[in-house]
Amino acid sequence: RLTAGGLLESLIHPGAKLAPGYGQPKAPAEGPADATESGSAMPPMGAVLTLRELRDLIAYLLTLKEP
Repeated sequence: RLTAGGLLESLIHPGAKLAPGYGQPKAPAEGPADATESGSAMPPMGAVLTLRELRDLIAYLLTLKEP
């Protein structure tokens, strides 16, 4: 569904664009801000994966077909 650029954005900024029905923004009274504040439970992968790993992951994801 996404281009390589869209996948990269989703991996680096997972809460930037959420698919309809996913994520619930965190209320300020629920505690300190973190990755879930944007509505995504996925942490930003740019801090976890190397550039090569991000490239390889995107290449793999682009090979997947919708069921």
